[in-house]
Amino acid sequence: MSLKAVKVSDENYRWLSTVAGELQQQRQAPVSIDEALNTIRRGKNVSELAGTWKMSEDEAKRIEADLKKTWKQWRIESV
Repeated sequence: MSLKAVKVSDENYRWLSTVAGELQQQRQAPVSIDEALNTIRRGKNVSELAGTWKMSEDEAKRIEADLKKTWKQWRIESV
């Protein structure tokens, strides 16, 4: 197995660490960030891994606004 360095934002790293922590609790064994990513990649629903995501109405609106802003930046490039 070849290891690669990948840059992620602090926010994504915290999220991945949380997912890995939840998996570790479920499995009662250490879980790496790589294992957490593999679990997500294999089609597990993230909400199944980390439990119910509770948030305030303000947080939901902020997330939705951030997503809309990001989606507007995406461009389909012709080959």
